[in-house]
Amino acid sequence: MDDAGDRRGWKAYYARTAQLPALSETAEFLAYIPSQGRVLDFGAGSGRWALAFMRDRPDLTIDLLDQNIDHAPVPDGWRGDCIKADFVTATLTQAYDGIWSYASLFFVLPPQFLPCLQTLIAALKPGGVLEFTMVEDCENAQLSRFHGMQQADLARILTENGLTQIAIRRDAQVRYGGRQLPIPTYFVRATKESQS
Repeated sequence: MDDAGDRRGWKAYYARTAQLPALSETAEFLAYIPSQGRVLDFGAGSGRWALAFMRDRPDLTIDLLDQNIDHAPVPDGWRGDCIKADFVTATLTQAYDGIWSYASLFFVLPPQFLPCLQTLIAALKPGGVLEFTMVEDCENAQLSRFHGMQQADLARILTENGLTQIAIRRDAQVRYGGRQLPIPTYFVRATKESQS
């Protein structure tokens, strides 16, 4: 696809995802972020989650990371960096009070999942919060070509990598993009253990 076609495709994507999430969808994550904190939206896409954070917590610095971030509309008053990077090869130079990743980590293939997660954990400040979605390993996930995981495996990986799980919720009816099938998804919140 040429650059003009690529821009048209991203404009259409942004138009489809322009509606901002409700305050109730961001409040629990943002409650862990201190005043004047820094947040990374990992896999920012259209930036809709980061825009909601900016709406709800204008004191925050919010960095956006996505391989197509140069197409994202950045609003006036934005404080933060736009990081153009692939999920797997991303290098993070900031320390974050919170990292948010909605519908991104399950696109990382199984061999790269743990190194990618470890990159995020390394960038998280002690006591910082990581919130992400992970699809469940199920038939619908395989049909939709999503990398899935069982809840017990996910809990073990968090513990082994210095995270304490705060909350996990399963929603069996999540739909992604134009996919017709609902994909059971875990909504995971964990904190990085403080250093002794």
